[in-house]
Amino acid sequence: LLPSPTRDQVLATGFSRNHMINGEGGRIPEENRVDYVLDMTETMGTVWLGLTLNCCRCHDHKFDPILQKEYYQFTAFFNQTPVTGGGGSGRTPPLLNVPTEKQNLSIRNLQNQISEIQSGIQHRQKILKSQQADWEKRMLDQDPTHSWSRITAAQAQAQFQNLSLQPDGSILASGANPDNDRYRIHFHLTDGISTGFQLEAWRHPSMTQGGLARSDSGNFVLTDIRFSLLSASNPETSQPIPVAPGQASFEQPNHSLAMALDNDPQSGWAVWSGKPIDRDHFAIFIPHTPVKHKIGDILEVTLEFNSPHKNHNLGLFGFSTTQAGHPSRLRDWELVEAALKTPAEKRNDSQIQLLQRVYFESDRELAELEKRQQSLTGSLKSVEGQVAQVMVMKDLESPRATYILDRGLYNQPRGEVKPDIPQALPRLGMPLNPDRLDLARWLVHKDHPLTARVYINRLWQMLFGTGLVKTVEDFGVQAEFPIHRELLDWLAAEFIESGWNLKHLLKTIVTSQTYQLSSEMASPSIFEMDPENRLLARGSRYRMPSWMIRDNALAAAAILNRQPGATRLSIPTQWRLGRSNIRQ
Repeated sequence: LLPSPTRDQVLATGFSRNHMINGEGGRIPEENRVDYVLDMTETMGTVWLGLTLNCCRCHDHKFDPILQKEYYQFTAFFNQTPVTGGGGSGRTPPLLNVPTEKQNLSIRNLQNQISEIQSGIQHRQKILKSQQADWEKRMLDQDPTHSWSRITAAQAQAQFQNLSLQPDGSILASGANPDNDRYRIHFHLTDGISTGFQLEAWRHPSMTQGGLARSDSGNFVLTDIRFSLLSASNPETSQPIPVAPGQASFEQPNHSLAMALDNDPQSGWAVWSGKPIDRDHFAIFIPHTPVKHKIGDILEVTLEFNSPHKNHNLGLFGFSTTQAGHPSRLRDWELVEAALKTPAEKRNDSQIQLLQRVYFESDRELAELEKRQQSLTGSLKSVEGQVAQVMVMKDLESPRATYILDRGLYNQPRGEVKPDIPQALPRLGMPLNPDRLDLARWLVHKDHPLTARVYINRLWQMLFGTGLVKTVEDFGVQAEFPIHRELLDWLAAEFIESGWNLKHLLKTIVTSQTYQLSSEMASPSIFEMDPENRLLARGSRYRMPSWMIRDNALAAAAILNRQPGATRLSIPTQWRLGRSNIRQ
């Protein structure tokens, strides 16, 4: 609600969101949301005002001058968050990303690199647009399959099924329908080079629902594919052909083409899209370097179907090769051809976009830039995914109505109330229609009777074991009257006038003669007269909390790392000793 809040100021509002969150499935979201609002209200009352506001959920306060209506006027300040109360997550919006310095640096570097790549992409696209007309002319005379040549198998074997060669050069699997299988196919090659291999999968009536395999869905999962070159002069010598994934007609989520090349039998390429397989598919594999071959050489292709999903073995398929410099395949060639034959001035928007997409996809330089951009974007998302998210406060644009709740029940509203403070407390410039920012300013007003005193009292309890007011959570009429009221007043004023400087107050107290008193010199009569040391005639005895014991021990050993946010232990160079020596 500040005019130009810093990230740290927004982060500080997370204090109010640090309440219990109920994720129980049977709970009603609105009931949860109201509980959160009441928790914020009561936490504010306890921490900053030292008032037991929770007594007013169901009725007027029995002791302090606070009405039930005034309690719900307090809740109206916190009732404006967009929280819905729905379960399922311990982090519900609004959220604030709070990266570390290292994460911030990584994010900035990646953003700068992505920006540079984006500029390169735009520059390359501008060049391509100027050359698109010449490309369109060439495309009208070009083979729509981009010069792919079908190769016919000389031999095809499966571990369990029958692989039969079809007249059109395709291969059909039949016979047994095993859970998994392995295919090995040999193709005779001619003189030349191959820059890409294409696997095509076709539908067939013998497959499930006329699909691509005899699985329950008609889908296949190609878990591994390997290519090798067998020399005509020495058929026993096999030379592996490393390949990279190229283009695929479709990739099922979590079943990308790259998964057919990762040597993992649990992953693979698949094309299920949430409905029966209703189209043919293809996948292109690109050798790391062009494959040179001679007449009589044999291309050996091994296909593995080891998916945990049963019977997902490819049914009807075939292979082709290309010598193109950038192996690819046009999709929807009929639409592309129709767009090319349409005069430029008569093309509709979809035709213009289709031709530009196809042209851009055919450019190797642009493809490399986009691949680099995708890699950097993935790295950026990975870093951003590791950034801590903190729940913070935010108010709705349209105020939510607040009601007095009968017995505190979320579904029993009575009269509507507006945000305000109890009449028993001074207004201190509080406007007639205040918001949460006005409440915050009211709490730290220099003339506020409670906030500074309540905080100083809690600080005193931390240092002396008991507060100047023993009931640190309750400054109402049922609380203990301050045993050193003038001291509490003076410390509260000093706290405010120092600019709420906590370090200054701590230093003031711990360097005082009172704090530095010893308990060893006190006489038995002093212990008898003042067993709780409320008169501060000696040093207090109380148990340190665990974190203070740890830091005190590390500081005494001169190995406390004082850098905020760092690990506590910092061993000096001259202490490079064994663990037992450090313990001694």
